[in-house]
Amino acid sequence: MVYVGFVLVANGLWILGKVNAKDVLMLNLFTGVVTFASSFYSLIVNGSALAWAQGLLFSFTYLWIASNIHRGIQDQRAFGWYCLFVAITAAISGALTLPEALTSTGFTLFEYSYLTFLWWLWAALWASFWVLLVLKRGTTPIAWFTIATGILSYVPAFAYMLRG
Repeated sequence: MVYVGFVLVANGLWILGKVNAKDVLMLNLFTGVVTFASSFYSLIVNGSALAWAQGLLFSFTYLWIASNIHRGIQDQRAFGWYCLFVAITAAISGALTLPEALTSTGFTLFEYSYLTFLWWLWAALWASFWVLLVLKRGTTPIAWFTIATGILSYVPAFAYMLRG
């Protein structure tokens, strides 16, 4: 999740035209591969098909962005439509996460509540990419929303990483 925060900030800066697309390509590619590997780890080691599928939402997003940059794709409407369906899936994931807070012993209620918040935040972000790429609206606000989402994703991930 630390790299998800990194890549979202970089992607927001790229949308604003503040960083080079080829540099963003590398971070998207790396993050896509890392989330892909961790998704399969969740499936193989933890036996969690849900965590596997949820992780692949991120992986495919970042790998598609990297591929579009590499290929020089300007019309990203197909990716925008993908983002709409991912937004719906992420919103449902948020709704599924909150009840886990009441029964799980692995995380605190606050951590599950924050994860629920993140799923809904990511759902809104993916929906905003549909607005940006399909409806062709909101470039600057969506770029800043992407950066803010990256920060809100990074901070708890880094804190969790420090726990050991």
